Amino acid sequence: MNIEWGVINDFLIMSVLLLISNGIVRAIPVFRKIAVPANIIAGVIFLILGPEVLQFVDISYERFGTYVYHLLPLIFIAMGLGSAAQNKKSSIVSSGVILSIGYGAQAVIGLLVVQLYSMVSSSELFPNFGYMLMLGFGQGPGQAYSLGSTWENAGFVNGGSIGLTFAAFGYLWAAIPGVLIVSWFNNKSKVEKNEYFTEQSKVVANENSNLTQQITWVAFVYFITYSLLKFIDINFLTQKTKLIMQLKGTLWGVHFIIAALLALAIKKILNGFKKSELINNDLMTKLSGVFLDFMVVAAIAAISLKVLREYLTIIILMTSIGGIAMIGLVYLLIQKSRLDYPLGRFAVLFGTLTGTLSTGLTLNRMVDPEFKTSAAQDVVMGAGISVPLTIPIFATFLIPLFGQGQSDPNFYYWINILILSVYTVILYTFWKVFVVKGSTISP
Repeated sequence: MNIEWGVINDFLIMSVLLLISNGIVRAIPVFRKIAVPANIIAGVIFLILGPEVLQFVDISYERFGTYVYHLLPLIFIAMGLGSAAQNKKSSIVSSGVILSIGYGAQAVIGLLVVQLYSMVSSSELFPNFGYMLMLGFGQGPGQAYSLGSTWENAGFVNGGSIGLTFAAFGYLWAAIPGVLIVSWFNNKSKVEKNEYFTEQSKVVANENSNLTQQITWVAFVYFITYSLLKFIDINFLTQKTKLIMQLKGTLWGVHFIIAALLALAIKKILNGFKKSELINNDLMTKLSGVFLDFMVVAAIAAISLKVLREYLTIIILMTSIGGIAMIGLVYLLIQKSRLDYPLGRFAVLFGTLTGTLSTGLTLNRMVDPEFKTSAAQDVVMGAGISVPLTIPIFATFLIPLFGQGQSDPNFYYWINILILSVYTVILYTFWKVFVVKGSTISP
């Protein structure tokens, strides 16, 4: 009998590496002191052992991308079902707009650095190369690879691989500076740390609280998510126009947001029928942690480093400026936001703006291991708000491409930077005037 071991083998290796990484964190005092996440260490080890470095283990990038795709909504479902903290609408909106401001700033910085670099070095880079900072850092490897690959048809050589390379540097910014900054503030700010754990969730000791029951609830919500998306796909998105196909891709791409909203809705329904004991909050938070660990390992292991040498200078320049800018931007916005749990919010927002929501959640776990505050959930829900606010940024992709065949392409490039800068300022003004000043959350 021929049995396929591919998927099982992947998870066996990830499990062993997580076990080894936990041992490394415990054995090395420096790692233990700064609370380096074991899942990031495991992912880096897997990347080193993979086909692009030591070639000890084989990795199917398509399969690992599938793991990331499916584990992400499972994290948010478990968080939504196990949520104990009360989310305020103002904190959700604020988190979503901060993400959008970050995306706008990344696009402006990336395009500006590429334009200045091209002028100084006289090198010709693809017109949308500058967007790779926003796509790799802010949108993650999936979007960076997808759009980079699409632009290959317009002349962007190795666009998909370049997108993954930017995503790799984004993870490095989250894994090294992000971990060090959050760890330093976490050790320094004992007051906030104590606030996180003043309320402990009650464990309901009955037959409905077992782990199998909780897993089935997560699976049930994911099944509803898939069924809803399939229903919309079959009944409303039947045309094969370019716009409809892009809409379908976007809808399936943000399935984790839909899953999180459904989880919160089901949680509210159960509470309304006074059946909240069916959900064990402690076990749900532990499950979200398990899903997160495996997802981070898979995401880092699947990163491609093939094109790093060719574009090393411009990539290091863009990611260094972008990474430093995100530290300063997120810190300043959190200071002005009047939101509670500022350290946790900095961790999850900075992690999200340098990697994905998964890296943001990983950094947040350093401060809030069991997701007992609303910081992580606010960003999860806020990501849904950021989607329509980010559409105008995506629309500007066409401007540099349009200028590509014109007599003066630089004119279109600078106009594009100006448009993005103005839009980012508008987002900030809206956030400061209508969101922050209208917030009831005390500083």
